[in-house]
Amino acid sequence: MKKTLFLILALAGALLGRAQDNRLSEEESQKIVQSDEYHTALLKKLEIAEWVYNAMRGGASAAELQKAFNVAVDKGDTRPLYQLVFGNGEKAKELLGELGAAQQKLRESYPQLFSEVPACLECETDVKEQFAYLLKHADGFHDLYATTVSTGKTIAPTCGSWWNQAQLLACGYSCNKFPPVISLYCGWGCWCKYCRKNSVLAEHICD
Repeated sequence: MKKTLFLILALAGALLGRAQDNRLSEEESQKIVQSDEYHTALLKKLEIAEWVYNAMRGGASAAELQKAFNVAVDKGDTRPLYQLVFGNGEKAKELLGELGAAQQKLRESYPQLFSEVPACLECETDVKEQFAYLLKHADGFHDLYATTVSTGKTIAPTCGSWWNQAQLLACGYSCNKFPPVISLYCGWGCWCKYCRKNSVLAEHICD
């Protein structure tokens, strides 16, 4: 569960990275990490993961989901995955649009976090492996989603400092260069870049 908590928070990475020489203070960084904008963006991210969990509960196997995701990555055909997870493409587009809006609001609310150059252009682990990790820990994602919904609170990851956490949140926005269904599951390089310290997840996924 601890690894899964760290994992979903890593999947919550939502925005462009900021250059190291423009470091924010711990107070500024803490404000970002604990903001309503971050909470909303994370909740939307968790909601997408919840749909994957529900698909598995509804009878879709991990192998079927992985195969459909691989088709989306390799051929750009999202229809099999959308059908398995969301039932149809329209629902998928609706949810992805809501997530995008939440991410954009976070970006607009905290422009001081951003620079013009993405901090994490490439994922350090393969997106197919990342999706496989999501499938393996679907129950944990569900538990975190349920806790977040019921309490209205999120738990920030431990990355050594609030500033590291703020950078982690910002980094994954560069994943938006990928098709939406793929961008949801990329960004692991962000965690390995900013959150190695005191991170069980980093020990698991980073070389």
